[in-house]
Amino acid sequence: MLAELAEDADVGVRYIVARNEASPASVLRRLGQDSDTSVARRVAENPQAPVDVLENLADSHDIDTRWRVATHPSSPADLLERLVGKGVDQAVAANPHTPIKVLEKFALPNLGWLDPGELEQGSVASNPSAPPVLLERLAHSRSDLVRSEVASNLSTPQETLEQLAVDDADEVRAGVAANPACSQELIEYLSLDDEWHVRAKVAGNPTASEDIVEALAADAHELVRSAVAGCPHVLVTVIERLSADPSRFVRQDAAWNPALPAPTLHRLAFDADATVRTAVGANSSASIATLEVLARDASSAVRHDIAWHLRAPASLLAGLANDPEPIVRAAVAQNESTPVDVLEQLTRDADFKVREAVQANRMSPAYMRFGTSL
Repeated sequence: MLAELAEDADVGVRYIVARNEASPASVLRRLGQDSDTSVARRVAENPQAPVDVLENLADSHDIDTRWRVATHPSSPADLLERLVGKGVDQAVAANPHTPIKVLEKFALPNLGWLDPGELEQGSVASNPSAPPVLLERLAHSRSDLVRSEVASNLSTPQETLEQLAVDDADEVRAGVAANPACSQELIEYLSLDDEWHVRAKVAGNPTASEDIVEALAADAHELVRSAVAGCPHVLVTVIERLSADPSRFVRQDAAWNPALPAPTLHRLAFDADATVRTAVGANSSASIATLEVLARDASSAVRHDIAWHLRAPASLLAGLANDPEPIVRAAVAQNESTPVDVLEQLTRDADFKVREAVQANRMSPAYMRFGTSL
């Protein structure tokens, strides 16, 4: 069937076949030579694209196609080397399969092969396969972007991270603060940084100790506390405390957190701020009782989040299908948990966006999606 659809006269059909991971190699080979550039691009980014297809697409006149080949996880080292100088050097520099000798020449201009730009050097600095000696060299770059990428790289040696932890640029120190490979000593040091967003990065670091995170939960800056509140690995007692924070940003991030206990989440469903209640509605851990409360909320944004919640019961979705706001009814129409009889009702909705949402729902019966009967 896919082979037949690959020959369809409609480019939109061929486009979808080209991105389908179930499409066999023979079909992808055919579509890799498609006259429409958009189809070839989809083949070049299909995870199942054969190497021989990628090799052919590497010679495409279209730079977007070549870029996708350069970022493809199956592109072999020799193909990536062949793409150098074809306008996609930044993508080649970021690919973990790019040979070390190529990364070195991208990063070190004194090797006389290329005149690497900041973006290419930044891609090398972020490459998980970049050798430590190269990362050490790039840590001395004059570019804040390049140094910040080195600071975030899990392969960066600890000595280099120590050097970057005292960098003048805030974004570089922030990169170190968020790096899970960073030592506890460095994390503790950066938790006292003068810049709030550096401390916020420490709060989100999954390797930060409980003591450090708990100290940041009392930080003077609300966005640092907010970063703590949104971390699923933080102690429940800390998240519960932050759920009562004076700042709505902190309470909102606590309400998003799936680790927040159900009773506390239910309390936030009555929060004075609509953005906090919206976050509660989007939380996958919200109880049915909490969803029922929010389904009656005065804010249409809150009711909208309940309408597309996959755990919303059928009775609740049936009620929201009659909501006065079209955006709420459209969310019900998009929800893959919505019963067929409710979808049937929404196919006759006065708002065309609601009817379109029923068609877009992959769980809608064929006659609703395509106007045909099985």
